[in-house]
Amino acid sequence: ALGVRGWPDQGHPRIFTSQRKRRGKALSSQGSSLIALQKFAEAIPLFKRSIEYRPDHSATWRKLAMAQSHVPDIPPTEIEANFRKASALAPGDTRPMLEWAH
Repeated sequence: ALGVRGWPDQGHPRIFTSQRKRRGKALSSQGSSLIALQKFAEAIPLFKRSIEYRPDHSATWRKLAMAQSHVPDIPPTEIEANFRKASALAPGDTRPMLEWAH
């Protein structure tokens, strides 16, 4: 059987990983555009979908938490958990916790 791009279907994980990363990045970029327009509630589902594709991408977790912090219905504990997740994924990056402090 032929897999993606006509290659024999032998489980080429790089192909699928690359596609997943691109899809995750595109969703995150769309969410960032909505944040720039101050459409925070609309950005949240895009960041969540992006995280499904790139669960270890700290910047997306940070952007999700930042968008959530502008939506009054979201519990502060959920927002804090997402900032902490972003911080844990990038221990040298102080932005997640600095943004949470504001």
